Amino acid sequence: MKYYARVKTYVDGKNGFSHDCPYLTADKWYEIYDREVGSFCVTDDNGDELVCPDNGCDHLGGGDWEILSEDEINAMVDELWESVE
Repeated sequence: MKYYARVKTYVDGKNGFSHDCPYLTADKWYEIYDREVGSFCVTDDNGDELVCPDNGCDHLGGGDWEILSEDEINAMVDELWESVE
């Protein structure tokens, strides 16, 4: 089964939470590979490999990732479409 991650929180250190990281796009789902307990790898917007912990990621200024399976994302999309019909 495939898993995907997107920025849940980005901590900028001065203003609390924002979704501002130069090489990661807010609300974009990144395909996870090399998934292990508590960490995973993704390819960022520049094509670089990032090794990330599930929580407290340095790439997010100590923020967290939201991680969902492909099935969970598809269910979320289906629910969204049903709400606009």
